[in-house]
Amino acid sequence: MDRVGGRVFTTETGVDLGASWVHQWQHKDNTVRKLIEKLNVPVVGENSDQEVLEDFFDQVSQTRVDPAIIMKAQKHLDRIIEISIQKASKLKRDVSIYDCVKEELQQIDNMEDELYKRVFYQFLAQCLNNEAATLKELSAKMGVGNPQTNENQKCSVRETQDNYSYKDYEDKIIQQGYGNLFQDLSQNLNIKLNSEVQEINYIKNQTMPFNFQIKVYNNKTQQTEFFYAKYLLVTCSIKVLQNDVISFQPELSQQKQKAIKKLGLGQANKVVLEFEKCFWDERIYSVCLAQQKENFADFPIFYNMKKYKNKNILMALLSDDQAIISERKTDQELVDSAISKLQQVYQKNYPEFDDSYFKVKNYYVTRWGANKFIQGAYAYYPVGANHEDSNELLVPEYDNNLYFAGDATIADLIGTANASSYSGEQQAEHIIQKYMFDQSQEVLIPKL
Repeated sequence: MDRVGGRVFTTETGVDLGASWVHQWQHKDNTVRKLIEKLNVPVVGENSDQEVLEDFFDQVSQTRVDPAIIMKAQKHLDRIIEISIQKASKLKRDVSIYDCVKEELQQIDNMEDELYKRVFYQFLAQCLNNEAATLKELSAKMGVGNPQTNENQKCSVRETQDNYSYKDYEDKIIQQGYGNLFQDLSQNLNIKLNSEVQEINYIKNQTMPFNFQIKVYNNKTQQTEFFYAKYLLVTCSIKVLQNDVISFQPELSQQKQKAIKKLGLGQANKVVLEFEKCFWDERIYSVCLAQQKENFADFPIFYNMKKYKNKNILMALLSDDQAIISERKTDQELVDSAISKLQQVYQKNYPEFDDSYFKVKNYYVTRWGANKFIQGAYAYYPVGANHEDSNELLVPEYDNNLYFAGDATIADLIGTANASSYSGEQQAEHIIQKYMFDQSQEVLIPKL
């Protein structure tokens, strides 16, 4: 890649195209929070003691949805998730969340109240946006949000509750952008950009001062280069590992290969729109659109970034199937579709808004699935996977000289930048310990 940060990427205008929120702010292992506090970087977040405001529209009738219907549908989804948790706790063999709740979903589909069904599926779309996977892909035993303590799970909350209140788990946004935080950290480091790691060879030879030969292709010079190291930390996504983008010689252990194969990486993309004018209420958290079931996940929510960036920005998140479909469309097709949906409901409810209100000043569209160095977003637990697979990723390979880190490695933080940051720091400490041990055991080799 031509920059640092991986899926943490902030544009020159301060818009986060990858990770945006610092989740689980008060989690004891939130190394991102600790870094932010150490560097005194300004952040903003919701006040969990106050009601979160939303502009909630029905796309079909283009009218606002009654708050009573919204509350009823949200509680209905929470009940269905609780049913999934209860059923999963009795399972001997893992199945998908869909298998646990398909009867309840069928009951909703059989309802005559079409508006209620659309609102319900809007909330389901929000829930699945947090996982970037479908109900048929997600493990029932591991659930949604919190993989280890199912009894505390709520579909709309990604965090574990542990001994903290909901306020403690308030999400934050870095005002200067997530990516700029890591740009600052990378200063004065010898980082090789535009260089693809193709092969990692473990050389077990005590007469050499290194353990690894790394084959790298330099995209600028179009030449193959070799680097040598005593210890390695691999931080690529689980999908990159699954698709053998990097060859490991000799092969990784069977336990490691099995864990890599079982874990999942979702698909999520953003369409970020910066408008000339702000036509929505600046206080709201998001604009929600309830749509027909067949396209319920097609721009279901736009997050109000003006609260955080002081720019007229709405950010849409498309996940799983819709994210995959979005990568087959042009940027302009996606932007036009998003603007059209917003314009329909706002002009219907605010006739004074002429077309100038919906003129876009700037836009960004991501395609993380097509990025060969990332290939998706949000690690998750598919059917059959569990926290033991995450733990296995943390076990070092090649005589404790090769380590892995990333968002799939920390069970109760899975799918977050927190998991990547914490696991990277944890594994770096292990490498230092290994180095100190090796130094104490080192035997001088006589010169020939």
